[in-house]
Amino acid sequence: MFTKEAYLVQITTEGLKKYVSLLPMVAISTGIIGFLSLTGFPKFAAIINVLRQTIILYTCVTLLPMWIGMSGLWLAQPITDFVTALICIGILLKLFGKKMVRNGVVMESKQS
Repeated sequence: MFTKEAYLVQITTEGLKKYVSLLPMVAISTGIIGFLSLTGFPKFAAIINVLRQTIILYTCVTLLPMWIGMSGLWLAQPITDFVTALICIGILLKLFGKKMVRNGVVMESKQS
């Protein structure tokens, strides 16, 4: 560690646990953003990236500390990643939800 002060070690340990709590959400959103870019929807991918790094993150960093204190700063990025993953999943389902794969063949669903 960079310090031997127990108080700082405790804050860092607790904070890092909160920070990495939703780390898998980064993989989901990054994967979907890459998929959208490669399948002809680069505008959606760009919009999601800008939305994530500006509006959602800024809102979380601004509001969460007012509501839950220092924990809000540690949780701002994980909550941003979680919200972004939900948005990505929603866009993916909206764009490709009518298609499904059966036995390796893409088929249109019968639902309208």
